[in-house]
Amino acid sequence: MELDYKRIVVTFLMHLGDVILTTPFLEVLRKAAPHSHITYVIDEKLQQVMEYNPNIDELIVVDKKGRHNSISGLNEVAREINAKGKPDIVINLHPNERTSYLAWKIHAPITTGMSHFLFRPFMTKYTRLDRKTRHAVDMYINVLEQLGVTDTSNSGLHIETCEEWRRQAQEFYGTHGLTDTDILIGFNIGSAVPEKRWPAERFAHVADYFGRLGYKTIFFGGSMDLEMVQPVVEQMETKPIVATGKF
Repeated sequence: MELDYKRIVVTFLMHLGDVILTTPFLEVLRKAAPHSHITYVIDEKLQQVMEYNPNIDELIVVDKKGRHNSISGLNEVAREINAKGKPDIVINLHPNERTSYLAWKIHAPITTGMSHFLFRPFMTKYTRLDRKTRHAVDMYINVLEQLGVTDTSNSGLHIETCEEWRRQAQEFYGTHGLTDTDILIGFNIGSAVPEKRWPAERFAHVADYFGRLGYKTIFFGGSMDLEMVQPVVEQMETKPIVATGKF
């Protein structure tokens, strides 16, 4: 399938970790389609994660739990996408009903990628996600391989920031006495699924191990992660930096 010189829309409305796992996919797609306009459709609360990604030309955000949490809301998103230029190709990377419906509703000449079984009859080319034998990163890249892309080399997971964010981070580290010679080890322990969370005492043990070796440990995450971070910090013998909810 020819991907260059096209308007391409990638639909993916998953959580933070899943979104990061698509960054190598976007790099491979950009290399295969250097002259294409690439739009990434993302959960509104994760907008900043991809805001400065060099492989995306435009972000379209979806308020999954609010104004777009309905058929009419998703129709509104589809109209917004089409109003900015009719896409040539839609690549859907998640097979749930919401994302599959949106990918279909855009009504691009080519709709490919993964899909919920209800919408597969409307796909131009259905590509399976190989969840059993591939890492998630390679699973998404394999969608492009199934479309004929052969060069899948990439630089790995990637989050791009901006100068203002870097300045805020440096100021935050400065208030905690960090210098350029300190080595930071970061922990991001949150998960939307409780069964995926490691016990607090294990995170505390690992953080203390590095703390005793002279490394600086720091906990990241949003304000919603504070209730998970606090029990870890309380069980630690060394003193970490808590950046959770600070940004």
